[in-house]
Amino acid sequence: MGKASKTRNTGRSHQASLSSSSSPLSPPMIAAIALVVVLALWSFFSAGPVATGVTTNAAGIATLGKKPSRTGKHSDLPEGFVAEDPELGEAQGVHTVELFRNGGNMALGRVNVTQDNFKSLGVVYNNRGQQVRSFAAARMESALWRGPETPGTHFMWPGVSVGHRVTVPGLKSLHDKPIELETLSTGNDGEPRVFYVHNFLASEEAEDLIEWSTNPKNPYGMAPSTAGTEKAWNQGGRVSKSTSRTSMNAFDITTQNSVNIKERAMHLLRLPKYEEPMLDGIQILRYTPGQAYIVHGDYFETYQSQDHNWDPTKGGSNRFATVFLYLNDVEIGGGGQTVFGKVPASQTKQLFNSTRDRMMEYQSQYPTDEEIKEMVKAGEIPEGSWEVPLLNQCYKESFSIPPRKGDAILFYSQTPTGHLDVFSQHGACPVVKGIKWAANIWVWNACRWSMCGEGNAMKPATQLPAVMTARNTPLPTGLIRKE
Repeated sequence: MGKASKTRNTGRSHQASLSSSSSPLSPPMIAAIALVVVLALWSFFSAGPVATGVTTNAAGIATLGKKPSRTGKHSDLPEGFVAEDPELGEAQGVHTVELFRNGGNMALGRVNVTQDNFKSLGVVYNNRGQQVRSFAAARMESALWRGPETPGTHFMWPGVSVGHRVTVPGLKSLHDKPIELETLSTGNDGEPRVFYVHNFLASEEAEDLIEWSTNPKNPYGMAPSTAGTEKAWNQGGRVSKSTSRTSMNAFDITTQNSVNIKERAMHLLRLPKYEEPMLDGIQILRYTPGQAYIVHGDYFETYQSQDHNWDPTKGGSNRFATVFLYLNDVEIGGGGQTVFGKVPASQTKQLFNSTRDRMMEYQSQYPTDEEIKEMVKAGEIPEGSWEVPLLNQCYKESFSIPPRKGDAILFYSQTPTGHLDVFSQHGACPVVKGIKWAANIWVWNACRWSMCGEGNAMKPATQLPAVMTARNTPLPTGLIRKE
């Protein structure tokens, strides 16, 4: 107490000594100080947003949010969204690259790129999800992907090959771990486009979501899961029960924690601007033994309702991508995998070592029919129900991803041209032991149902901000060599 008083008194004495100084600042000194202040303020505001400090969410939980900073050179996009220009002097000559369509793995052909013709490629990306804006930067790449060209479509990560792993530039977890994207399924040959996301979520962020889902202050707390409706719970969607989805769920639509996580998801997808109308609230899921979700798609059918244009190929909007978060570990043998029915189980062997080892350890040995019967019994699953063939699919037939806390999976519900992707259908495998906690982030290609504003529900793509608007840049005749 005495020490604090002494500190305050010292402060007053110091202020008094400055005020009573007999040597006032001269006009040149005042001008110099003013110039320094102006330059400092200009530097601060031109740098754009920086990491935020500790905030408190609606549940009263302290969270630390980070916003990707913006560079002065490319102030229209966050840091890491643009490939750096290397020091190559004049960067003359010819450089040959393979050119691909947006998100595609089949090449359009080879292009001899020069300083003069580079701009004719339009918006192009490297396989790290960065825009390549100069010939000098293009010379560092062996392949480039064209940007989206149809209104309402967006950049899509190229699958490249199963097991391909890349660090996402400019994007880190809450504790500065690099976020890595690993291809699980490329999107070719009738398969979905699926990626494993390493280090997406910090442990405390996952625990905040779980806590808020059961917090009495949350107006959208735990209730039986709904399915098949576009309506939010406060619009009547809470009564849309389903016999093929037996989990419990809640929504987080208010906390700072959820905003931080959704913004990170947007930047993972390389969407440069946080647009709340393009996202549903985070759905938090709890599966106990015997609970599961039949194989389904996250998108809505184009005939879902007459009050919204659901077709992205015609300027409409629908769910574009899902970032599915694992909030806890389910013990080995406890079930709870995410299964993709169009991907063969054998594909596991092609993955990166750490992911493959985890999946092989989890499944280690496919259960026999008798063991599956025991799992049905242990999970209190009714015999003859839809959960039984789902168990067989999860363990014997298809590619299934076990939960691992803090990681996520990303999959697209649309193709690069905006068509709804029927191959993205997936299911939640029955939990046999313990509890599985997870969460959904659904990102739309434009404003979602009921969020487009009056008179705009039939033309959602026109509501996108300029920085997210696709550019149709026809390639000059003869630029591409087919070999």
